[in-house]
Amino acid sequence: GEDSDNEMQCMLREHHDVGPAKVGKEVTPEEQLVERGPRGGKGRSAAARATCHDVDDEDEDPQTEESRAALRRSVARSFAVLIATAGMLGLLCGFGMLIFESARHMRDHWDVYQKGAEKLTRE
Repeated sequence: GEDSDNEMQCMLREHHDVGPAKVGKEVTPEEQLVERGPRGGKGRSAAARATCHDVDDEDEDPQTEESRAALRRSVARSFAVLIATAGMLGLLCGFGMLIFESARHMRDHWDVYQKGAEKLTRE
């Protein structure tokens, strides 16, 4: 509220010698009063925010940056969990396939296994 109004006034005073083409449209008190009316529906700081351009990204909203960082961490964590889960499922499926193939091989060559068992019991 009040801090952003003071900051805007300070910025306008600092860049008084720079033309409007470099800073953006300058907000005059008359325009602020017009914007504050029932027609505009905006307050004084809203009108200033709408016309003030942050050229050096100095006034970036820290909460927005924090929410972006939190979103990036959340997406990265989800991606890592997805990769880890897929890897574990892959290992589990591979192990299951090994057991299945071994059982199939034993079924297809059961006579060889029987001969080997008989040979062992005779000795």
